Amino acid sequence: MNYNKFNQQERDKILKDSLNGDIVKLLDRYRLISTPDQRWISVKENSHEHTIFTQRFLLSTDTLGALFRINYLCFAKLKWFRKNINNFIPLRYDLKSGFVETELYNSDFLKHRRSGEIIDYRYLQRITDINEFIGLSELWTDSEK
Repeated sequence: MNYNKFNQQERDKILKDSLNGDIVKLLDRYRLISTPDQRWISVKENSHEHTIFTQRFLLSTDTLGALFRINYLCFAKLKWFRKNINNFIPLRYDLKSGFVETELYNSDFLKHRRSGEIIDYRYLQRITDINEFIGLSELWTDSEK
């Protein structure tokens, strides 16, 4: 299909209609817009366009995969969290209420159910040594026993 013939709103609607509802909510949350070549981009004032997803990727992934991609988290972390996501509660931070439970697509943090530890996606980004992540994941796994 030639997406050049559609305006922005029409193209976004057509592409979103084929996606999982939580992924659509994630696109809306981050205010991503589509391009005629089926990329989802971030356009912010005083910065260049930044491609976040392709439509093809979004059709083949789940909410956690899209959330980890938008937060620049590696596949090893995604694989581990997919296997263990039931041990975590998605959270966001509200200035008045503090940490609040939310849906996964709307989260900025994960709270480990057993230990109560809260981890920020930005902290996970900074872990580049696989052994450091393995150590962290073993702490959570050990507390599950």
